[in-house]
Amino acid sequence: MAMHGMGRRSRRLACAVCAVLVLTTGIGRSEAPSDEDLSARMSRLEEINETLLRQNSRLEMEIESLNAAIQGRRDIPQGDRRNTVTAETGADQDAINLPQGTAAGAQANAPVAEPAPQWGTGAAEEANALDPTIQAIIDKLTWSKGDFRIVPFGTLECQSVGASDSVTGRAVVNFVNPDSAVSQPEFNIFGQTSTLGADFKGPEVLGMQSGGRILTAFVGDRPLLNQSTPLLVNAYGELTNENCRFLFGTFFPIISPLSPDSVAFAPGVATGNLGVFRGQLRGERYLRFDEAMQLTLQAGITQQVVNDFVPLAGLGAIGSDNGWPNIETRVALALGTQDQTTKERPVEFGLGGVIGQARAVAGDVGRVSDTWGIASDFRAKLTNWFGCKGEVYTGQALGTYGGGISQSLNVLDGAPIRSTGGWGEVYVKPGPKAMASVGYGIDAPLEEDLAPFNRARNEYYFGAVFYDVTRFLNIGAEVDYRRTAYMLPSTDNDAVVYYFRARLKF
Repeated sequence: MAMHGMGRRSRRLACAVCAVLVLTTGIGRSEAPSDEDLSARMSRLEEINETLLRQNSRLEMEIESLNAAIQGRRDIPQGDRRNTVTAETGADQDAINLPQGTAAGAQANAPVAEPAPQWGTGAAEEANALDPTIQAIIDKLTWSKGDFRIVPFGTLECQSVGASDSVTGRAVVNFVNPDSAVSQPEFNIFGQTSTLGADFKGPEVLGMQSGGRILTAFVGDRPLLNQSTPLLVNAYGELTNENCRFLFGTFFPIISPLSPDSVAFAPGVATGNLGVFRGQLRGERYLRFDEAMQLTLQAGITQQVVNDFVPLAGLGAIGSDNGWPNIETRVALALGTQDQTTKERPVEFGLGGVIGQARAVAGDVGRVSDTWGIASDFRAKLTNWFGCKGEVYTGQALGTYGGGISQSLNVLDGAPIRSTGGWGEVYVKPGPKAMASVGYGIDAPLEEDLAPFNRARNEYYFGAVFYDVTRFLNIGAEVDYRRTAYMLPSTDNDAVVYYFRARLKF
């Protein structure tokens, strides 16, 4: 029966090839086609070519499954569930781009459960519902252990960063170093931003789908120190269904789920973008009022202090937790019809908050301060090719979230540093393979809370372009103008920063 089905599909391929020939040769036309007609033909030709690729991949999967069954190498999957990784053209959201959160209800960073084809009876109908190209890749890279399916993924990257003056780090550029006699242009090329991860999909538990993710980069646990050791970005388990989600482990914060579309490893951190992954236990509830409106409620307890991206020279982090976790919450309203691929709605507005405590371990040692912050985020896909997004925040002692230019406490008296900041961008997608974004970010701590040498203001303008050479190879380039102001006796400085990245996904 399966071989007979493959014969039917071969005939479909033959019909599709005939259609291509008709479109390309213009059989039956008595006059030269117009430019508009040629453009329409080319569009149709691309559609037919994609269909042929999908059908060919589906045939390969069936042949592999049948051969494996005959030789007894593995069982034929029956109605199991697989992970799918959302890919965003250009920005490539399935790979790491720090800090990066999850849009409410979208679960963009979480595995999305979709039914796998049941090989044998009804195979064609089931398979037609999926993207066979992605499914073929997943099938070839999926491991099984008991009731769990494991799908490895990752990126191999080469990134180069040049700057007209001295900037922090190599893989992570957050601000410009103070102007001095040793300030000079820089250029670095490295592969530290490559990533390696795995998605997990397990059995149903209490009527919810179990799963999780592990994701590692290679920039070290203190990226500004230019290490090349593993950095655990995500390591979480979850239970999900269409109405709620429970997550436990290391993940991105609740308060600020968005990130600029940037080539940089940690886009916008210390320039208005709160983020930085941390240990947490969270719950989410999705309330759908109709097909075009969803309310998302999120709450959780999260790690108060993480390893600072920007340790104070010679001291390391100058704050510690006070025996309590942070409490983070967010409420978001999403409008419009949900996209079945990204699981997002076109427009979303969010309001989040965090509260906790920090204890000084430098200056007035033992001084306890409140950590608090309020953040608002928005995103809008106005057309298929144009959109905008951004975040604003205000609060204090938010250095481990990247707020206050990554400064939480005053090193002299241990007092909290108050700050306000934000970022915004607009993006365009002129074609299915290309994307461009421009934006601005700023972080402005309250100067009366700062000590000498502290960073007093940090802002940048950025412009980035991305192009998918193939489904697996993406290139990106970016130019930033950055300016960082310092408390005396340090001197303000600015720089133009250039990025280039080649990324091979698997």
